[in-house]
Amino acid sequence: MNSVCAVVIGHVDHGKTSLVRALTGTDTDRLAEEKTRGMSILPGFAHCTYPAGTVDFIDAPGHEDFIQAMIGAASGAQVALLVVSAVEGIRAQTLEHLAIAELLGITRAVVIVSKSDLVAPPARAEEPTSSQADFRVALRRVLTQTHIADAPMIACSALTGEGIADVHAALQDVLEAAPTLRPTPCMLPIDRVFTRQGYGTVVTGTLIGTDISVGAEMMLQPAHRRVTVRSLQSRGESVQAVQAGARVAVNLRGVGVEEIARGAVLCTPEAGAPTTTIDVALTLLPITATPGIDTAGIGTPGMGTLGMGTLGIGTAGIGKPLRHMEEIRVSFGTTREVATLRLYSPKTGPTLAQLRFKKPVFGYVGQRAILRRLSPAQTLGSATFLDPQATPERAGNSARTALLHAIQTGAPLDIAHALAADNHGIADLRDVARLGRTDIPAARTALAGHTEMLAPDIFALTKDIPRHKAAFIEALAGYHSAHPLRILAPHSIAAGLKLAPLLRDHIEELLFQEGAIRRTTSGCATRGHDPIAKLSASDRVRLDAIEGTVQRAGLTPPLRSALAVDPKDTALTDLLCNTGRLVALENIALKQTLLFVPATLSAAAETLGAVFAPPAPFTTSQARDALGTSRKVIVPVLEHFDSIGITLRSGDTRRMSAQNPVPPAGTTR
Repeated sequence: MNSVCAVVIGHVDHGKTSLVRALTGTDTDRLAEEKTRGMSILPGFAHCTYPAGTVDFIDAPGHEDFIQAMIGAASGAQVALLVVSAVEGIRAQTLEHLAIAELLGITRAVVIVSKSDLVAPPARAEEPTSSQADFRVALRRVLTQTHIADAPMIACSALTGEGIADVHAALQDVLEAAPTLRPTPCMLPIDRVFTRQGYGTVVTGTLIGTDISVGAEMMLQPAHRRVTVRSLQSRGESVQAVQAGARVAVNLRGVGVEEIARGAVLCTPEAGAPTTTIDVALTLLPITATPGIDTAGIGTPGMGTLGMGTLGIGTAGIGKPLRHMEEIRVSFGTTREVATLRLYSPKTGPTLAQLRFKKPVFGYVGQRAILRRLSPAQTLGSATFLDPQATPERAGNSARTALLHAIQTGAPLDIAHALAADNHGIADLRDVARLGRTDIPAARTALAGHTEMLAPDIFALTKDIPRHKAAFIEALAGYHSAHPLRILAPHSIAAGLKLAPLLRDHIEELLFQEGAIRRTTSGCATRGHDPIAKLSASDRVRLDAIEGTVQRAGLTPPLRSALAVDPKDTALTDLLCNTGRLVALENIALKQTLLFVPATLSAAAETLGAVFAPPAPFTTSQARDALGTSRKVIVPVLEHFDSIGITLRSGDTRRMSAQNPVPPAGTTR
C-alpha cells in the first residue's frame, strides 16, 4: 500500500479546511481561536484511505502571517492541492504558496477551484464563454507559467459536494503513481510535542526516508539525545511500524516534553550529526520589481481582474539581489533559524553557497530549505542541502565547488573523485554513501574496480595510484639531486606531495614491494641511487680517511663534531653512517654523538659475552671495567646493545642474550 502526504495550500479563506473536511470528514481546525477567526493558524491533519493506499492531508495556514507554518507543513509533502477560490481568484498567498511548493521540490499537484457553487454555472454545458469557463481558461493560462502547468484542475464545492468525487479520483491516481522515496536514514521532523496520560512524551510529524518501528533506538537532533520508540500511532491506530511518507505519532522513552525544542528531528543514529555549517545549491526567485507571472483576467468572474500590483513584490520575484554575507531566515522541516549566507562565487552570482548558523541545526543531503529575507519579510528562493556536515570554507575554493557539483549529479563515482581531490587523495565510503543518498553496500558496489582500500571504508582511487607513485619517485629523485651525498631521503620528503599520510604510506609500501625503492626506518631512496659510486677520487680518499680515524680510535671514539675538518666532511660522515660503515651513538646526558666502526662494537659484544656468560648479571660499571673504557662511552654502547637485543636490561643490571648473535651494527635493509 502506497502512502502519500498531500499539503493543501492557497490563499486565506479560499476553502482549504472545508475541502479537507469534505474529503475526510475531519475538521482540521482544532484551536478555539481558529474556529473563532474562521481561519487556520497551525497546520491541521487528516487522512483518507483509497484502494491504492492512504493520503495524509496537511492543511496549511493560508494567511501571510503564518507563512512559516505553511513551509513546515509543506516540507514533508510529495503532492500539493492548490486551492483557488472561484469567487476571489488568484491572490497573494496563492502565488507565494505555489512558489514555495515548487522551491521545496513538490512537482505534482491537483488544482482545486473551490466554492464553485457561488459562481453562476453556464446556461448550457457546451457554452465556452460563460464566466466560470472563462475563469478556468484564464487560470490554466497562468499555470502554464509554473511547474504545475499540466496539473488536473477540478471545480468543486465543499458545501454541495460537487466535484468531490473527482478530487477523490485524482488522489487515487496520485497514489497509483507514487514515487519511491530515495533511501535515506529514517527521519521525522517534529511538528508537535505533547504528553499523553499513561504514555508520556509524544511527538508527531511526517516520516521521511525509511520506515520506523516500535523498539527502535533513535536520536533526537540537534540535542544529540538517545531515545527509544515506545509505541507508534498512525491515522488513529496503534501500529508496530509506520511506512515512510505517512503521518505518525511516536511515544518516546527517555526524554521529557520540555527537553524537545522547536525544530527537533527524530532520526536513526547513522543519520548524521548536528551542524552549524551547510553547503547548499541555491534556486532564487527572479530579481524584479514587477513579478513575472501574468494574472490578468484571473479575478472574480464578472467583477474585473486582479492585477499584479495587488500581489506586491516578493510573491513572484525579489526586489534586490541576494548579497554575500547577508543574514537570512532559513526554514526547513520544522526548523526556522537565521544564518549568514556566504557565496562561493560572489562575483559570478549565487549558485553554490554556505549557510553558517548561529547555533547547531540538523539536516540531511537533498533537503530543501526556504530562504526568506529578514526585513522586509520576503521569500527569496530555496537552498538544496548538498553537504550538511560541511566545514567553514572561503569563497573561491575550486576543489570544494567541484565536490558540490559532483553531489548534485548523485553519481557515487563522481562524488568519490571529488572527495579524493578535496581530501589529499583519499575518501571515506561513508561520505560517498551519505552525499550520494544511498547506503554503504550500494556505494561499495558502485565503486567496485575503481578503488584501493587503505583502511576499513577509507580508499584511494585506482586511477590515481600510478600518478602518485610517479610523483613519489620524482620527489625522491629531486632530493637525491639536491643532496647527492645522502644515501637516504627522509620519509618526510613525501609530505611535499600533499597526500594524506595513509595514502603516502600506501604508495611507499607499493614502491618498496615492487623494488622501485629501498628504505629503512630513517628514510628511503630510489633503487638505483648510490652516492658512493658518484664520489670523486678526492672525496673517496677523504671518506676512507674518516673511516680509518674512527676505526683506529676503537672504544675511545672521536666526537662526530671533531671529524668535520672540511665543510664536506659532515656530509661524508653522514654517508658513512647511512651506509653502515660507521655507527653513531648518542650520549644523551652529555649531548654528544660518538662514532664507531661496526667491528669495534661487535668485538665489545664478544668480550662482554665471554666475561659475563649468560645468564650472569652485570652492572654498567662492571661492563666499563671489562672493556677498559669510560662511562661516557659505555652508557651509549650498552643502550645500543639493549636496543638490538644483545643485552637484556633488568633494573640496574643486564645480562647477555644467548639467543641473539652479534649483528653487524648499522646495516640497512
